Amino acid sequence: MLRSLVGSEMCIRDREDDSCETARDVMKQTLDESTCQPVATLTAQAEPSTPSTIDLGSMGFLLLVLVHALTGVAFFTLQGWSLIDSAYFTVLTLTTIGAGDMAPDTNFQKVFTTFYVLVGFCYLGYALGQVALFVTARHEEQHREEMRQARSGASLDPRTSFVWKVTMAAHGMVFFLAVGTLFYSVTEGWSSVDALYFSAVSLTTVGYGDLSVKSNAGRVFSIFYLLFGTLMTSFFLGSLAELFLNKRERLIDMLYDSDSNQQLWHEHTARGEEVNQASYIEHMLVNSGQIDHETVNEIKYRYQQLHSHGIVDRYQHHEGNEGDMMNKPTQY
Repeated sequence: MLRSLVGSEMCIRDREDDSCETARDVMKQTLDESTCQPVATLTAQAEPSTPSTIDLGSMGFLLLVLVHALTGVAFFTLQGWSLIDSAYFTVLTLTTIGAGDMAPDTNFQKVFTTFYVLVGFCYLGYALGQVALFVTARHEEQHREEMRQARSGASLDPRTSFVWKVTMAAHGMVFFLAVGTLFYSVTEGWSSVDALYFSAVSLTTVGYGDLSVKSNAGRVFSIFYLLFGTLMTSFFLGSLAELFLNKRERLIDMLYDSDSNQQLWHEHTARGEEVNQASYIEHMLVNSGQIDHETVNEIKYRYQQLHSHGIVDRYQHHEGNEGDMMNKPTQY
């Protein structure tokens, strides 16, 4: 739009009739298009940028988890366990799997494990929260992309469909199950069913304890497999929860569906009501599940309360005079 305006101004200065006419046509077309749909450039500028580097808080958390894990490994190694068994038991503890094939023997070990588990559980809760934030940020970006596609009038990318999202959220889980089944069936001599069964109950942190890894190679593999596998399971569960709780796709469908908009105008016309900006926003938010009627009515009631007691007029009359407003208490 700015380029078109600059072109028009140059044409006026140069008095080139042909160029002026062309620039005006371009500017008119741009303005017509801007009245039909929001400008994507402004929206893109308003969107928060995603940091490309890990912040200091995440680095500090990872450092604390590493120190906590090494503390457990060092403690049980000093208690006479092998390095592999110590690391294996530490991972089973941090991931809350508790396979049952290893356990502290002495009271001193049990007391240490008690506090070690409690501290590790706090770390686990924080880690799950970070996974939830990551999943939410990813779906926010997908939602913005869907909104851009809807504004441009293009058909939505099939990769944004519900089935596709569920498939993408599950592919990592299926991969880990397949890897675990193959590895444990080879190294531990289990059947494919037992290997799959052990992988599933371990990745979901159920850990019945009826099957346990005996070989050193299996335990070294399990140290990394169970650690990253449980994180993948958390990511999978977070993705599923976000898919079922996400109501923004419904909002997009309603906003850019001609039948939904026509039905809105038809219902209001039948009741003798006019569709204005406020009623349109309320209808879309309520019917898409973004907000409920009770909350909208409470907001309306609060506004009417402020208006009936003259608070709204007082705010308007004293706009720009913050000192007077701060000195006058508001009772409503």
